[in-house]
Formats: sequence, structure tokens, C-alpha cells
Amino acid sequence: MTPADTFHLLLAIACLLTAAHAVGYVFRRLRQPPVIGEILGGLALGPTLLGAVAPTAHAFLFLERPSTAIVLASIYECGLLLLMFCSGAEIRAAFHGADRKTVALITLTGTLAPFLLAAAAFSLIDPARHMGPANSQTALLLVFGVGVAVTSIPVISRILFDLKLLETDFARIVLSAAVLEDVLLYIVLAIALSLAGGQHEAAFALPAALGASGADAWGVTYHALATLAFFGLALRLGPRLFRWAERFRYNLAHKASPLAHQLIFLMLMTAIAGAMGVALMFGAFVAGVIVGRTGERTDELAQGGARVPGLPGAGHGPATAGEAPAPPGESQRPASQAAREAIKTFSFAFFIPIYFAIVGLKLDLLRAFDPLFFLGFLVFACIAKAVSVALGAWLAGERTAGVVNLAVAMNARGGPGIVLASLAFDAGIINDKFYATLVLLAMVTSLLAGAWLGRVVQRGAALR
Repeated sequence: MTPADTFHLLLAIACLLTAAHAVGYVFRRLRQPPVIGEILGGLALGPTLLGAVAPTAHAFLFLERPSTAIVLASIYECGLLLLMFCSGAEIRAAFHGADRKTVALITLTGTLAPFLLAAAAFSLIDPARHMGPANSQTALLLVFGVGVAVTSIPVISRILFDLKLLETDFARIVLSAAVLEDVLLYIVLAIALSLAGGQHEAAFALPAALGASGADAWGVTYHALATLAFFGLALRLGPRLFRWAERFRYNLAHKASPLAHQLIFLMLMTAIAGAMGVALMFGAFVAGVIVGRTGERTDELAQGGARVPGLPGAGHGPATAGEAPAPPGESQRPASQAAREAIKTFSFAFFIPIYFAIVGLKLDLLRAFDPLFFLGFLVFACIAKAVSVALGAWLAGERTAGVVNLAVAMNARGGPGIVLASLAFDAGIINDKFYATLVLLAMVTSLLAGAWLGRVVQRGAALR
């Protein structure tokens, strides 16, 4: 890169980072998910606003130098992997026995019913109007269903935290059901990405060796089995391997830096997923789950207590309940937890805000947006998800207040909905219009859930 290339790149990164954090801060002060502000910050720098008002400035920042786009794309990919790692590390919520029936029924109906309703609605639309260059109708159907059924763990966690509801039984049910839902839907999304990847990329590693790169019956079967096998084996064997690696006397990387050890584990799990033909982000997600669950056991033994589950970026604030104060001159947290928090701190300061800002940067609401389709999809997705969750809550014996509030809370799509949109768009499954629809759906449903629960708390009404 020339000095001029470096200048343009640093200027573009500074603008994206400033816009993301500035607008995200405003949303945080308004007790709204900061991720929405980060996307809007990128949207303001994209073709929707800056490109329309000052096209020369937009081109100067992002289009004039090819190297800028290449490096930003790399940061975007790193941001996605770190986001999935941090999300996986927070999936540690355990539900009490009294809640199991409600959690199980909400998960079953709230995942299966909206997915099936979406599959039925898919037959009524023209796939060609929403399909991307991968030209995979099966993958598009899976993305369509996941877009309706997904729930955001980070967003709903943040809403519950801001409303001081995180330690209530209502929050425990919501987070537990959201964890189970998202793991199931991530598996479906992984299959969709594998199908699309097999049609517009050259296969490598195991899929290539087994001839499973196409969308024929064998290709579909292989990707489904490979995805399930990766999740199952990694979650079964991964914690043991990770603990063994931490204790291995010749693991000099861990001795030098536990943070580096966790990053190396993240990279290796991501590489294994890619070699099996599973989407790379799921390697990062599983690595986070393994590191979080393995580290949690160590941390609880060291601290004599447990952390509050499910809250993204929990280490950014004061010590949580159960943390023993550190003796003078010693670290307040065990090395494993301190390493996780260091990764999260830097990721949420740099990589992840830029990732969401670039999501907004890709949006072109002036040329690639169908407002009528968006409104129809918004209404359908909200009704399908809310009715499905409400059915599960009703079957579990919840009172009217619980049925309604659980249905609204589980409708927040937030980060996972945005990740779904960006992954499907980058894989060529969907076109730019459907991409805009999915991103806006995630943003609007998150705002609606936060506003509704805020009103319930202000009125002092019962959540269940």
C-alpha cells in the first residue's frame, strides 16, 4: 500500500468508527440497543445519505482506492468472527427446573411454528424478486424462515439489563429460550450458507474430497450432516480439549498470554469448520461457547460465585455478584475471565462497531428498498413469531400478562437478525432489496420490544 492508500484507509476507518460510536452512544442514552445506532452511523456515510448529498465525499472515502474496500472487507470479516465468539461466550444461561416446561414449549412453538408459517408464505411470493446470485431457492427458503423465527440474545439481554429485569424469572425464561432457539436456527443457517457456497464457490478440503460441493441430494445431505457433526463433536469434545490445552505444560502461548491462547483457539475452530464445509462464523461461535462454558467453571471455583448470564459485554462495568475483591496488587478476575473480557473490550471498541457500521454502509434505501414488501414482511414476521411464542406460553400455563410479554420480548431480532442478513447477502443467497428488509426488520422489532417492556415497567404491571 502506498502512503496515499494508507491515508484513505485510516480516514475511512476513523469516519466509520466515529459515526458508529457517536450514534450508538445516543441510542444507549435513550435506552435503546446501541447496535441500531451503529448501523445508522454507517447508513449516514453510505449511498443513502452521504452518497446522495455529497457523492464526491462518499467516493473519496470509500470508492476512490480499491485497497480501502479490501481492507475494510477484512475488518468486516474479523468483526463478524469476533461478534460470534463473544456471543457464544455469553451463552451460559441455565434455567431453573420450575421454568423448564415454559422454556421448552416456547422454544418448540416459537421456533418451529414461525419457520413453518414462513415456508408456507414463501410459496406465495416470487423467489426471483429476492434471490441473489447464488441462485439457490432452497437456501433462500431457509433464510426466509430463519428471518421470521430468530430472536436476539444480546439485544433482549441489554433491554432487560437496562430495565433492571435481568435477575427476574421472566428474564431467565426469555434468555434460556432464546439460547436454544438461536442454536437451532444457526444450524439451519449454516446449512443454507453451505448450499449457497457450494454453488458459487470452488469447494475445498473435505467437501471437495467427497464430491459434496453441489446442491444435489448428496450435497444437501453432506452439509446437513457436517453441520450437525461439527456442532455435536465440538461441544462434546471441545471443553475437554480446551482444558487440556490450558494445563499442558508446553503450551507456551497460554503461559505467555491467556488472551493469545483463546484467540488461537478461535482461529483453529474456525479453520476446522471451514475444512468441513461449515460456515466459518459457526466455528467462531462454537469456540466462544466452549471458552465461555469452560472458563465459567474455572471462574466460579476461583470466585465462589456465578456471573449474571446472558449480558453482552458484562465485563465492561462493575464487578458482578459473587466476584470476590482482589487482594492489593493482584488481578480482580481469574486469567481466563480477564482474557475473555479483554477480547470483548477491544472487539466492541473496534471490530464489532465497524462491522455493524459497514452493514449500514451497504444499505441503499433510495435504490434498493421495497417499502411495501418491507411493511408486509414486518407485519407477517411479528404476527407469526408473537402468536407462536404466545401459544407455547399459553400451553405452559402462563397468565395473560406472561403470554403477551413473552411474545413481545421474543420478537426482538437485533444482532442475530442483522448477522443473518449480512451473511445471506455476502453468500449471494438474497439480493440487496431483501437484505435491506432483513436489516430493517431486526432494527424495528428490537425498538418495539424495548419500548413495550419499558412501558410495562413504568406502569408497574406484572411481567408474568
